[in-house]
Order: sequence, then C-alpha cells, then structure tokens
Amino acid sequence: MIDLTNGPDNVKPEKFTKHKTPVQAFWWSPDSKEIYFTAPDRVDKDDQKRKKKGFDVNIVDQQQSPRRLWIIGVEGEEEQRLTESGDYTISGVVISKNGRWVAFRGGTTNRHAGRFGSFFDSELYRLDRQSGELARLTSNDVPEGGAVFSRDSKWLAFTAPNNFENSRQSEIFVMAADGAPGSWKMLTGGFDRAGGGLFWSLDSKRIYFNVNQGVKRNLFYVTPGDGKVTQFTHHDASVNISFNRDARRLVIRHSAPHSPNDYYIAHLNQLDDRNQWVRVTNANPQVKEFQLANYETVTWKSSDGTAMEGILIYPIGYEKGKRYPLIVQIHGGPAGSYTRSFSGTYRNYTHIYAANGYAIFQPNYRGSAGYGEKFRMEIAGDYFRQAFDDIELGVDRLIERGIVDPKKMGYMGWSAGGHWSNWTLVSTDRYKAISTGAGAVNWISLYAQTDVQPPREFYFEGRPYDNWDHYVEVSPLKYINNATTPTLIHFGEKDERIPMPQGKELHMALKKLGVPTEFIIYPGQPHGIRNRRYQMVKMQAEFYWMEKWIKGRKGWIDWKQMLATLGDDEEKKENEKED
Repeated sequence: MIDLTNGPDNVKPEKFTKHKTPVQAFWWSPDSKEIYFTAPDRVDKDDQKRKKKGFDVNIVDQQQSPRRLWIIGVEGEEEQRLTESGDYTISGVVISKNGRWVAFRGGTTNRHAGRFGSFFDSELYRLDRQSGELARLTSNDVPEGGAVFSRDSKWLAFTAPNNFENSRQSEIFVMAADGAPGSWKMLTGGFDRAGGGLFWSLDSKRIYFNVNQGVKRNLFYVTPGDGKVTQFTHHDASVNISFNRDARRLVIRHSAPHSPNDYYIAHLNQLDDRNQWVRVTNANPQVKEFQLANYETVTWKSSDGTAMEGILIYPIGYEKGKRYPLIVQIHGGPAGSYTRSFSGTYRNYTHIYAANGYAIFQPNYRGSAGYGEKFRMEIAGDYFRQAFDDIELGVDRLIERGIVDPKKMGYMGWSAGGHWSNWTLVSTDRYKAISTGAGAVNWISLYAQTDVQPPREFYFEGRPYDNWDHYVEVSPLKYINNATTPTLIHFGEKDERIPMPQGKELHMALKKLGVPTEFIIYPGQPHGIRNRRYQMVKMQAEFYWMEKWIKGRKGWIDWKQMLATLGDDEEKKENEKED
C-alpha cells in the first residue's frame, strides 16, 4: 500500500496484503473499495530450496499450482477467497460496473498441455457476487478473450474463434450478464473480418472494435440487436482505439508511414478529425528532421486470379524509369499483415533501406489477416505453394513496372517471415541474399520443440505422427540441396516458439553444401529480440549482408562502426563499467 496523504514526493510504500502465496495480478473494484487478485494455492518450498542448494535440474512441464481469485477491502478487511475449487487456473479478470458480475478465463492445469495449454485449452467463467454462484459459460477447448461487460452491466461480450474452432478468424459474441451457459450469440458472423479490443458505448447499445482492413486499421462497431457492423473511423493509417473508464475518454494509438506510434485522447465524435485529438506523447520528435520514404499501396493478381495487396516503399530520391535494388520483407503470423504504419523496428526498418537506394516490398500474402477468413485459411493444408505465388508475382509486377532491378534483390523475414525465407531459399535462386530470423526448416522436429502445437496441427492438418508425409513435403530441409543463395540466420537463444535447433539444422546443411552462410545467436533472447544492443546487431548485420551480396560491398559486420554509434558519453560509461 502507498500512502499519498502528504503528496507524491513523500511516498512511503507499505505492505498491504499478507497472502501466504505471491500475488500474481490484481484489479480494482468499480467503486475502488476492494481489490481482486489472483494467487496460487500453494508454493512448493522444497522445490525452491532444492534449486538454491544447487539441485537446479529443470523438469519440463512441471506441475503448477492453480491460481485462484481472491478479494480484499482497502480499509483493512480480511481477504476472501472467491473461487473455492475447480481444475483450472484463473486469468483475464473483468468486473461489471455495478460490481455484481466477475468474468474470467479458466485455463487447464494439465501439466502435459504444454506451457500455453492453459491459453489454448481454456473456458469462460462468470461469478455472481450477489449469490456466490459460479458458472462455466463455454465448453469448447478454444481460447476466449477480450471479455467486457456493458456499461449498464446487463451484457457480456467476448471474442473467440469462428465456430469455436482453433486458428479460425476471431468473432464477437454476446450474452446476457445473467444468461445461462451457452446462451451466447455470435454477432459478427456476417462480417468477414477479425475484430479485437472491444469496448461498449456509454448507452450499452454498441460494441466498438478495431479491425485490420487490408493495409489499414480502423474502428468499427456492431449493434447487438441486429448484428449490423458499421465502420466508424476512416484513417489511411493504423489506428487502435480503446476506452479509458476512469477518464471517460478514448485512447488512440496512431501510426502512419511518416508518423511513429504515439498516443492521443479524444471524444467519440472527434475520432475522424485528428485536429481535435489531444496529443499525449511525442516519443520521436527527431523524425520531423528526417527525410522519409514515400509509401504506395500496390495491388496485383496471383496465379489463381485472387486480388492481392501490399505496400511498396520507394527509395529516397526515386527517379521514374530507373531500376533499383529491392528488399522483400515478409511479415510474421502468418495471420499478421503489413499496414500503413511507421516502420521503425529491428524487423522492418524500411526507411534505412530507402535512404540507401533500395525499394522495399511488403506483400500481404495468402494467410494474412485483414482480407477475410477464406483468404486467411487458404494456407491450411497447403502452407507454402499458393502464398509463394502470391509473393513472387507481386515482385514480378514491380519488375514489369520498371521499378526493380531483377538482378539485385534480397529477401528477409522473422517468425512466419522466416519460414517463408527458408522456403524461398530452396524454391528459387532469383534473390542475391536472404536473411531469415526464427524460421522453421523442419516441421517434424519443430512440433516437439515448440511451445505451441495447435497452430501446427491447424496448418498441417494434424500431428506429424498422423500426417508424416505432409509434414515432410512442406519442410524446406527436404529440398535443401536446391539452396544456393547466401543466407544469414538469426535466432534467440531462449526462443521457445521457434527454438534455436531449427537454425542449427539450416546452418549445418548450408555449410555442408558450401552455401555462404552466417548464424547469429542472441544470448538469452526469446522469440523476439528485446535487448537494444542485440537489435542493433541484427539490423546492422542484416543490412550489410544485403549490401555485400546485392551491391558487392566489401566486408560484413564492422564492430568499430557499431560501437561508434553508442556515442562518446555512452561509450565512456561502458568503459567505466569495464574498469
């Protein structure tokens, strides 16, 4: 507990709870008089002790104590346990405004379900604080999410995969707050786009949600009575909007090709007019001083006649009629998508390439979100074939337009983008350089290595033990003798989603085949690189890999140059640490 009586400058924290096990998450009651929290039933002190004593062997999928829901009054009342039993562990707690209803996700405690088993194998529960009755609202073994009560506390909305089938498009469901289990209604089945980030209107007559609509992201709403979906904002950008209950304002995260992520607040009727937004952050003011690349939304037809969409970023100083080197960037997911947002991460730093004379192509291939469920699901059972055509025909279109030099092209991606990089490596020799990050090369070995199996079973139609030949057919390793392109490989040392052995398999094969290759391992990093210095290494190593093999630049990583980017003050601090 923190006493603010004498102002924030005289804060003195005090211990508030005296729970026998660690508090893992907490939520305020609507009237601010109580705090809900989750905590495990027990802590294995012998297990903690044996690790301290050096018996620190790691038992895979060790049994964990389930988390229960508790409540405690802020005036010093005794804590009270609200969920007494049940073979599930609690997360995602939401509370109705009138304080009567509490909804939460209950995940499996099965130790053999894997680390994310409690997420994929979870159900939605509702607690009636008035009667103490606890009800299980769903029974479908898929992850529900985004639960939120209406402002009048009469309705509960949540998201779940279409038809409650894993890996399908997310839909919005609604039910009466006091409704019987299973009495939910799917609202967005006729609206062929996935929605998320739900919040209710103040009069409880609309549910607002954020939608990827191709290369844009905007706010829509659905009326529960008739299920009609209406687009509410119309920005040529990526906009994500949420409602802050305490401030009674909308919080907007906005990003566009020339505008990095920043936050704004506004009223509902101001959302389409940026001039009325109140800016909260200006995290990257230096961007105003930069010359940034121009973006174009491009379209083309794939081999089956389907209309495709993506983004072309022009090199700075582009001259019509002149051909430029091209970098093809493939997004992850695979149910992700490229949107008209600022590119400033270690995965997609397009403005750096554009400033150095490259065009950049970001295709939304088959399997991407934002184009309907059929488009998204078409790679299930046929993971690479059609999407490969989608991407390559987009590249062909840019060559036909006279923008790209077909003899100077590179290819890069992370996660699913790494999967496609590996497939492209064994499918064509048109690229001069490839950079593949956290990409699978052997789907059979990955099935046991990864922390999540349901997506593999969805995309490859079952487990490898039941569909062995298909898993082999879509594994780039089967065709590795076709590889000739110089390939840079990146992996986080502690990546559990696409573990590092996938990189080792690829690296060893390329070495044995005499294909130029380098393998960078980022110490302690998970599926995404979090360490800023490692991000810098990834970007510089990748950029100069392209420069080397596409433009013929001598050398590769220049550590002296990289250290110089720290600046004199930071380098001095580093030297002092070493001393």
